[in-house]
Amino acid sequence: MLDAYLNGLKHADLKLLESAFVPDGMFCAMRDPKAAVVCTPFAEVFPRWAQVGDPKAQGKVLASQSAGERMHSFTYQLDFDGKRFIDQFLLYRTETGWRIAAKTSQY
Repeated sequence: MLDAYLNGLKHADLKLLESAFVPDGMFCAMRDPKAAVVCTPFAEVFPRWAQVGDPKAQGKVLASQSAGERMHSFTYQLDFDGKRFIDQFLLYRTETGWRIAAKTSQY
């Protein structure tokens, strides 16, 4: 699932990106520590994320925590398009496998 996310970003592949997330999840971001947190449904941000690929994008898990058999969280570092992002992912195990239900980002 994290591979689908990273490869979707690398190759600007909307379908691959969508496969990593639950359809009704939310993306929240804070660009500046003094700014408000802005949350947007995944369906609205995916098309923007898939507009520009970055074949050199890299990601790595910085921390991981299990919250039982069906919930997990990751802290993830993403280097994309010359920027470094620190993301938090909340995952749930669905009938089709692990999917990202929420993503927060700070950059």
